[in-house]
Amino acid sequence: MAALFLIWKFDLGCPQRIMSVGTESGFVRKFFGGSDIKKEMHSMLGKEHSRVEVFDSNVNYDKYCAPYRLPGRVEPTHKLCTYKPVGKTISSTIHETAQWDAVNTFTLISLMKKADDPSAAKDQRVSLVDIGCDIGTFTMSAVGWGFEALCLEAMNTSLQLVATSLRINSLESRVTMIHNAISDIHEDVAVKLRADGHSFVVPYEQGNKNGLIQSVVKTIIMDDLIPYVRSRKVFIKIDVGGSEAKALRGADGFFQQVDVVCVLMDWTTLRKHSEDRDFVINFFNKYGFVSYAYTRKSNIQFVNVNNTTWPRNIYWMKPANE
Repeated sequence: MAALFLIWKFDLGCPQRIMSVGTESGFVRKFFGGSDIKKEMHSMLGKEHSRVEVFDSNVNYDKYCAPYRLPGRVEPTHKLCTYKPVGKTISSTIHETAQWDAVNTFTLISLMKKADDPSAAKDQRVSLVDIGCDIGTFTMSAVGWGFEALCLEAMNTSLQLVATSLRINSLESRVTMIHNAISDIHEDVAVKLRADGHSFVVPYEQGNKNGLIQSVVKTIIMDDLIPYVRSRKVFIKIDVGGSEAKALRGADGFFQQVDVVCVLMDWTTLRKHSEDRDFVINFFNKYGFVSYAYTRKSNIQFVNVNNTTWPRNIYWMKPANE
């Protein structure tokens, strides 16, 4: 069965969402907004795909936008749109401090600056692939500093907030947003909400159990993202609620065809699951990456302790890029 996926693109400052049925197994096809988009898509995909829906998503979600301080800046220079700032959440932290995960956003942007060549051709410069971008803190940190980004998120309301943030800051042209969940197979999954406001995905058949369904989305694999990277030299940030190993099981083509400089990965769930943990370590070793962790002394150090006690955030890099 052909895979269904949602792609967010921007055309001349007007964000549009495109829903299309792919004719190849899960392969992300690339379309751009415009008045003749339906005609173009039908011509490429065939009349049997006339259920393609193109609509203008130029809706305002700026009720809770807050000042946002880019990594390395002393004062806020941008705005970031959030969910209602209640409790101990990402949104409330941003409203209180104008930043989120300051240590890792600063580290990642610093590494991107070090690896970038501003004089190089656009497709040879560094860009960000933000898998599990949530409301866009890492994406905004990157594009605010002049980089481009691909932002993937399963929660459609989070992407609406990202879209509004980009519009408010006039940064629409720097980001490609894709509405999917990442996995190792193509299937339907249910996006569910926990009490703390965080989302996670479960198989579709489990969608009516143990939580509130927010939406149903299609999964893609990392190899499907190859046509959408903003350059051929990328940094990856991946935080997908324990599905990091699944993501890498569908990523061999990506790592073979794209120059991956660094991967920032949440290690929390992997500490507890030896099979997934061993797979991830072996995957990165196969491509010449070693593990590093940030320290408060503003440098990256090799993680040479037991991998079940590694810190929450691990940087995978090739030694020449450290």
